[in-house]
Amino acid sequence: MTLSTFSHSCNKLLLVFCLSLPFFASAQESNVPVFKLSDPLQQMLHEEAVAPSATTPDGGFFNSWFQPENSPINIKEEALKALRHSQFSTAKTLFHELNRAGDGALSAYGLALLEAQQGNFDSALQKANQLYLAESDYQEPASLLRKELLLLLAQTAQIKNNFSAAEPFLKAYVESYGEEESLRFLRLAKAQGWSVPQPKEESRYPFLRIGVLLPLSGQLGSLGQDLLKSAQLALFANDSQRLLLYPEDTKGTPEGTKKALKRLDKLGVDVIVGPLLAENVDAATPFAKSNNTPVLALSSDAKVAGKNVFLMSYLPEDQARAAARYAVNQGRYSLATLTPDDDYGLEMANIFRNEAESLGVSLTTPIVYDAKSADITKPLAQLLKLDEAAKILEMERKLLEAEFLMVGEAMDDVSLTRLRDIKEAEPVPIIEFDALFIPASAQSMPLVASQLAFYDVDPRSILLLGTARWHDKAILQNRGEYLGGARFIAPSKGSKSKFDSMFSKTYGETPQALSLLVYDAVYIFHQLTKTLPNDKRFILKALKESPVFYGLSGGIRFLENGLNRRSYDIAEITSKGFKRIEMGALLPPPPLPEYIDAKEQKSGSRSLFDFWD
Repeated sequence: MTLSTFSHSCNKLLLVFCLSLPFFASAQESNVPVFKLSDPLQQMLHEEAVAPSATTPDGGFFNSWFQPENSPINIKEEALKALRHSQFSTAKTLFHELNRAGDGALSAYGLALLEAQQGNFDSALQKANQLYLAESDYQEPASLLRKELLLLLAQTAQIKNNFSAAEPFLKAYVESYGEEESLRFLRLAKAQGWSVPQPKEESRYPFLRIGVLLPLSGQLGSLGQDLLKSAQLALFANDSQRLLLYPEDTKGTPEGTKKALKRLDKLGVDVIVGPLLAENVDAATPFAKSNNTPVLALSSDAKVAGKNVFLMSYLPEDQARAAARYAVNQGRYSLATLTPDDDYGLEMANIFRNEAESLGVSLTTPIVYDAKSADITKPLAQLLKLDEAAKILEMERKLLEAEFLMVGEAMDDVSLTRLRDIKEAEPVPIIEFDALFIPASAQSMPLVASQLAFYDVDPRSILLLGTARWHDKAILQNRGEYLGGARFIAPSKGSKSKFDSMFSKTYGETPQALSLLVYDAVYIFHQLTKTLPNDKRFILKALKESPVFYGLSGGIRFLENGLNRRSYDIAEITSKGFKRIEMGALLPPPPLPEYIDAKEQKSGSRSLFDFWD
């Protein structure tokens, strides 16, 4: 008996067993089976609801408490959940279904939000305009969305140097909302060449004094010196005559950071760029809070954001969530994680798994490997269930030997050949996933990929996913062998090549990966001083208005809690390098409102899904 015939026999037995289930179930009216489909959307839309009377004799009590799966309430909840998880195709289908179910206003508002989240600001504005002009519960929410979209579209046009296209959006803003105290609007109007009112209180100092906290000595001294060059480059490249830099050495320690802050305090700095490490940002937070000093920090640790500290970095947790959402959007519903045992890897895998679970897809047991070891055979054996595969192989061998004892040379040729070969055969890996998330460094991935390839895990059939850490030429050793087709969440392309060229031409060196963020941090303060006094009170207020900036690293939106939102691309590894196969929006979309359902907003009740914001 061959492995295929053995499997075929098992499949026949399984089929007979499954076909018998409804017969046995019908004998017990209290146990009606409901078969789940793997695709959550298909399950919700097409699964037949079980009648209450089939599960309870009278059906009355349960009928009053539970809704059929295709009821407007359930469709609404599933649509909102899909929207908050960026499952746009699913959300679009459900919002259209909600319209057919009778809730046209929420459907229209949801579709407007959906278009905005996808970066389709023109389409979103058209939908928001329709709701804004109609009398419904969603007129006010649509007005708030429209207000944001007008500014986003004006800013997008200005970034493209198409000021004539920006003009009607800014005029529509003024006509609807007036020249209110929106520092963001004033900044765009000033860039448009309009005469805009200046804040009443002008700074008594002619310059905005920027403290730059970097490790200029110690183990990270070389990195710190390169980052300082980026800050200086931003000053001169933009002819920032209203900015002054005051660099101070943190020595890469919390204690060094505190001493540097004391020196900056005596100098009377208005704003700060840095520090670099999370522990040093934490040491700077009390100063930022007590002095109302805005800080643009370089750490990627979300825990240190807030209290006037805003993060410039690419946040890893956003990338892990985006990877899970991308996998599901690609129709991959069986996911796995292979994780190095460092803090970054473990945290990213945990976030990825939580996001995947909330999307209703299946996950295999998480596998962790020693990041310092060159041999990850044992973790891969767990991932691919090689022990179980070996048992199946051994069972097949015994069955073939038993058949040979019974029939001898009368055994068919295929089975005889298999019997001869099986003693040398290796267990066939059991691959129970169609996407594998590996939050490892670019330097380690060629080794990991080669060992996966040994067990026939091919990225052309199994979607290999990573984070922005893969955006490094080190991953392209041997022209990306074994990694062709693997994909990762990549930072927005922005104008990095322009920055690299400027830096190399000025200093004769290749910039560090973080250099671009330091450049943009100084550039953001340069943009703000075009319309604001050199006063940290106005700068801090502007940063807390959820502003959107566009620098050489792409678009960034600061949130009031100090975190940020950036647009990410999807990049694919090829033999020639990186190929961007999906481009994020030029500017990050507006955050979803706390309440999407206007009825919940009026009642003050919280949505079931609020904790995903």
